[in-house]
Amino acid sequence: MRAVAGSNIPGEIIEEVRNRTDIVQVISSYVNLQRKGKNYLGLCPFHAEKTPSFTVSPDKGIFYCFGCQAGGSVFNFLMLREGLSFPEVLRTLAERAGVTIPDPEDTPEQRRRSAERDRVHQALELATAFYEQALQADGGAAARQYLTRRGVAGDTIRRFRLGHSPPGWTNLLDELRSRGCSLAELEKAGLVVARDAGHYDRFRGRLMFPITNPSGKVVGFGARALDAEEPKYLNSPETPVFSKGRLLYGYRMAREGMRARGQALLVEGYMDVIACHQAGLTHAVASLGTAFTRDQARLLGQVAGTAVLAYDADAAGTGATLRGLAILREMGCGARVAMLPEGRDPDDCLRELGREQFELLLEQALPLPEYHFHLARRDVDLNTVEGKVSASRAILPVLAALDNEVEREAYLERFARALGVEIGALTEDLVRYQRQGLRAGDNRPIIGDATGRERQPVDHGLRRAAEELLRAMATDPRLARRVSAELGGDLLPDPAYREIAAGLVKAAEAPGFTPAQLVETLEDPRARALAAGLLLHDDRPVSQAERVADDCLHKLRHHRLRQRRDHLQGEIREHEAKREGMRPGLLEEYLALTKELKEQPTGSGSQDSGEQRAGSEKRGGQATHPAG
Repeated sequence: MRAVAGSNIPGEIIEEVRNRTDIVQVISSYVNLQRKGKNYLGLCPFHAEKTPSFTVSPDKGIFYCFGCQAGGSVFNFLMLREGLSFPEVLRTLAERAGVTIPDPEDTPEQRRRSAERDRVHQALELATAFYEQALQADGGAAARQYLTRRGVAGDTIRRFRLGHSPPGWTNLLDELRSRGCSLAELEKAGLVVARDAGHYDRFRGRLMFPITNPSGKVVGFGARALDAEEPKYLNSPETPVFSKGRLLYGYRMAREGMRARGQALLVEGYMDVIACHQAGLTHAVASLGTAFTRDQARLLGQVAGTAVLAYDADAAGTGATLRGLAILREMGCGARVAMLPEGRDPDDCLRELGREQFELLLEQALPLPEYHFHLARRDVDLNTVEGKVSASRAILPVLAALDNEVEREAYLERFARALGVEIGALTEDLVRYQRQGLRAGDNRPIIGDATGRERQPVDHGLRRAAEELLRAMATDPRLARRVSAELGGDLLPDPAYREIAAGLVKAAEAPGFTPAQLVETLEDPRARALAAGLLLHDDRPVSQAERVADDCLHKLRHHRLRQRRDHLQGEIREHEAKREGMRPGLLEEYLALTKELKEQPTGSGSQDSGEQRAGSEKRGGQATHPAG
């Protein structure tokens, strides 16, 4: 039995907890579920909706929302709903089910590390209390005055446990040594710094912002200078309990607000978060002085399906916004951008404009394509041909990356009108871009994944073929190995699909492997949700699975050939336009591919089977995609 991805707990224990846990009973404590056939239906707890689109399958042990695409096993549900780690959820359910989980800290080294983490947490908690007291003492007057000027109320100070580090060299060191903390523990906690003659306090004469993990334990600090000292902000170093790229400031307090709204408000600074929460915008969080990371996006995705980015409107803020958008898009989280006044941050806006006006800015936040168009037209003159060309080329990658054809058509019309060009001309440029792989402006992709690689759009028919293929593999495990061997490379159009396919192959090798087990073995949260959605409706007869799989494979291969042919065609046209010779073999490869494509059938079988299946499901009274 294999363990769950990211867990060192034996698979047998996980399986026992799962078998003793009723997924309907657990989810019913959060959602009013109504039985509908074999499944249960209710309003999704992860986004606002009026028509139920949240489905629970007790037979398969999985859930899926057709509205926001959240999905997984009972473990995944509690991880998303409560923002807990897998071990925390497992121990909670194990206690309910009466299953004893063996202590994984079963070696002297593991026990030593666990004890070390406990002592580090204790030192950080003592330091937080020390800084809180120092803020209220005479020496904390400058810090209190700063907070008063920024409009921070007393109850907010207490809620965020704000403090002050006195300016002396060993104030905290002396206090915590007297409380039993060793120098080694204080150094590991990032509270003191070693020097030739001994140790001294890392934070001195600064306003202190305790940083907690999702469980609420203090794991580090952010510290702001109260004078002209540099750096202006100083964070704790990486420690056994603190990794700034994996945490969000204010997350613990914002979790319920994010969950209730189905949305996170992502800001840049500690004071921005505090100002938002004080104003009642309790869904605000901030990254910790670093570029936004995938781990932080995953943390947001546990409780919110979308995010509004409200970063500063300067060059650095724009760069941070673009990086954040790329990562959120890569992680499957919807994102919009609030257009703040030049030179103002959320804290400034709340103090100068008030909550009502600031919320209006958030409500008017631009969707991803419109934000990119805003940037594309900002520094050019659209009254000139050069300006129109520059702006149109800059938005082509954005339009190409849109999956929804209706959305793409609407933006084509809107952007063409704004540019003062015919929609046909912009559409033709887009088609040429998609065929020839042109890049925007200065060759830097304006939209892409977090590594800067441009994301290619996925055709809806191709996506459907991939999903039907995966359903067929799930229906008949005997197909999994053969289909996987024929898929090769990246024939499936999405990394999440490829991870699901690999999981299905492994599942085929383990008799009795359940949908819930498959979902839990997947690393990517988006793959888990996709798998849950696919497996929820894999009720096609086994006798049809092989035919459907062959149809889908043919469609995927046909698409790859056509894609390669179009690329070669674009390369030939480019050579012709430049009046230069073609590389050897280019024309021959193009003609061979063209001939092969003409000799092949169109590969519409998978599409037809998908449509027939959807129609039969609707006729049977069970819609595949309930309205959200």
